[in-house]
Amino acid sequence: MNPFMNMNKTLIVDADSIAFAAALQEDLDAHEKVEYAKSFVENLLTHTGCKSVELYFTIGRKAFRYKVDPTYKANRKGLVSPKNLQFIKEELNKLYPGELCQEYEADDIVVLRGKQKNTLVAAMDKDVIGQLVGTHFNYHHKHWCYETTSKKEAEVFLWQQMIQGDSIDGIYGIDGMGKVKAKKYLEDKVDYKKAVWELYKKVGKSKTEFLNNLNLLDMHMLNKKKEIVLNDF
Repeated sequence: MNPFMNMNKTLIVDADSIAFAAALQEDLDAHEKVEYAKSFVENLLTHTGCKSVELYFTIGRKAFRYKVDPTYKANRKGLVSPKNLQFIKEELNKLYPGELCQEYEADDIVVLRGKQKNTLVAAMDKDVIGQLVGTHFNYHHKHWCYETTSKKEAEVFLWQQMIQGDSIDGIYGIDGMGKVKAKKYLEDKVDYKKAVWELYKKVGKSKTEFLNNLNLLDMHMLNKKKEIVLNDF
C-alpha cells in the first residue's frame, strides 16, 4: 500500500507491545527507554504516512474482563513486568494523544477507533487484526506489513476462538478442538453463535461459561460513548 494513501488518516496504535519492547532494553535508563519507544512510534508514523497518531495502553488489572471472570489471564500472575513499563506508558501518554485504559483494555478502544473514518490501526495483537474488518498495519518485527481482514474472516475468527480458546489469556474452549477442527466445524454454519452454543451444550458447558468466554474474547463491546455492553442471548 502506498503510504500517501494514508496522509489524511490518524494512526490508531495498540501500543502496549511498543512500551513492553522498550522496557526490555536493559542497557537503557528509564528516559532512554521512552526515547526508544518514541523513535518506534515516529518510524511507524513515517512508514504509514498518516497525518497524526494516537497511542492506547492498558494500565493495571481493573478492566471489565477481570470482573467477568476472575481467572482471566491468571496464567500470567507469576510473570514480572519489565522495569519502567508503566513509567514508559505514562510518559508516552503525555507526548501523544490517546488513553491509559483501565475500565477496558487498549484492544477494545483501538477496535472502536478503527471502525471510524480516516483511521488506520497499527497493532500486532491477533485479536485486533483478526476481529477488525479492513486493512491494518501489523508492526510485529516478523511482519511489518499491511494485512486485510474481510467481514467473513473477522466473524469466523471470533467464533473459532470460542471453540479453540486462547491459552495465552487463560481462556478455555472445547477440549480437543484446536484451530483446524474449529475452522472445519464452522465451515458449513450460517448462524455461528447458535452453532457454537450447540457445541458448548453438547460437551456439558453452561450458558454462563459460553457468555463468559464470549465477553472475554469479543473486541466489539464498547459503544460509541465508550460504554461497555456485554453480550447476552
